Amino acid sequence: MEEDLLIGIALIFCLKKKKKRSYWMRETLKARGKYSATDYLKDLGIDGCLKDFIRMNSSEFEYLQNLVGVKIGKRDTNFRKSVSVTERFAVTLRFLSTGSSYKSLGNVFKLSDQVISIIMPEVCEALNEVLQEYIQIPTIPQEWLHVANTFKKNGILQIV
Repeated sequence: MEEDLLIGIALIFCLKKKKKRSYWMRETLKARGKYSATDYLKDLGIDGCLKDFIRMNSSEFEYLQNLVGVKIGKRDTNFRKSVSVTERFAVTLRFLSTGSSYKSLGNVFKLSDQVISIIMPEVCEALNEVLQEYIQIPTIPQEWLHVANTFKKNGILQIV
């Protein structure tokens, strides 16, 4: 009796049809080639206004992009084009400079939240590797207190 029940349940799971995707990619994301912030970045670099968007000028952006580009670049596949190094780097810098949500960044750069959540740690790890000699993290409590007092002086509250 139990055996028949188990066979019946297994049969139901085997015969259950897998739900087809209603779409592979949202229509708005398909238009990544046009209407994306990547084109806007080029214009900002020409006008000298890039600093307002990602908090660094175009020469600094290009310098850092060249340093991390090898580590964060991906190849195109037969299914879709990869997110370019410039887009990956710009999305990360925009996030770090503004704290925008992934959804907001996705609307600006025409990328899905899921892609951004994968890109962000990859680029941050690459930046950490490349800039390791310039990054100093306090090692003793007195140094941490000095950092905290500096933030406090500048009016930035501690959030733990």
